Amino acid sequence: MKYSKTFGLFVLILVSMTGDRLFGQDLDISGNPYDQAEEYTKHRNAFNRERWFYEQRMYPFNVLPANAYAHALEQRDNLRAARGFFNDHSGVTWTNMGPTSGYYFTYGNISSRVATIKYDPSNPNTVYLGAAFGGVWKSTTGGLSWVPKADAEASLSSGSLAIDPANSNVIYYGTGEATYSAASYYGRGLLKSTDGGETWTNYTIGLPSTTYFSRLVIRPNHSTELLAALGTNTGGLYRSSTGGATWSRLATGRADDVVFSPSGDTAYAVGSGIGFRLSTDGGQTFTATTPVSMQTRNHIAVSRSSSNILYFAHHSSAIGINVYKSTDAGATFNQIATGTNFNGGQAWYDFYMYVN
Repeated sequence: MKYSKTFGLFVLILVSMTGDRLFGQDLDISGNPYDQAEEYTKHRNAFNRERWFYEQRMYPFNVLPANAYAHALEQRDNLRAARGFFNDHSGVTWTNMGPTSGYYFTYGNISSRVATIKYDPSNPNTVYLGAAFGGVWKSTTGGLSWVPKADAEASLSSGSLAIDPANSNVIYYGTGEATYSAASYYGRGLLKSTDGGETWTNYTIGLPSTTYFSRLVIRPNHSTELLAALGTNTGGLYRSSTGGATWSRLATGRADDVVFSPSGDTAYAVGSGIGFRLSTDGGQTFTATTPVSMQTRNHIAVSRSSSNILYFAHHSSAIGINVYKSTDAGATFNQIATGTNFNGGQAWYDFYMYVN
């Protein structure tokens, strides 16, 4: 069939006339919040990408259906049970065509988002990572090769990983990506493995129905005690004394970070919803203090070699990133850096703090 220049021109005109609708879905959703946006906003590509993303999932309602992941998993399992898997017995062989790196405009080749990564404290060649919405992956070759370990679990959305230093076969996987973008999926509680990621148990008692784990930490020398910082306004600061099986909420509001001192006696938690909080009883109770101010996103880190030294950073669109240092175990902080020497443009989305 010959290509028609007239037809090509017609397609170009049609695309020009309907460009906005290529991104935004024309779905009839009663009370759709995206219909209430300003006309200028409705013509922005970023807005229409987000609109398309959510409308596909919330139709015909104006909110995401409750427990949508659970229903999807149930439907998947029913389909597997009813129809099984395709098995080819004709002798045809398959060739692996990937994976290949992605490519993003001026960034060049990129990988997918990795929300969390931890290495086995007893064997650094064993590494676990949580992909943004790809579940847990494990490497026993120092990162040269990887195997998926959670494809069949309740959630593939990754928030934070923690490995028990007393028994590195015990892996905690807090589900839900707390990066606060439109494409960050919620999780469905905590997944725990006691055999190095081979099998998992899903724990939800005491946690929100939708979880966004920003940080998950184990109290040093107390393997069954954990603290978790959960993002979004429905999150908060949570504690478990049962190895993750049950949880209690210690503070409400968005929590960005939580850390223990090396001894495990002191803990610090920060977040735009919970403020700055200090515990001196191993994370059982926290007191609100104000040595630094909270902004949109906040992180804290403790030096292992000198527990009196802490670093704190916060970010907002107005100030960029500011970094502070404490030499008196968090009683006071002094600013040591502003955002002028590195790019903090995406810090609302993807910055963390660690001490070498």
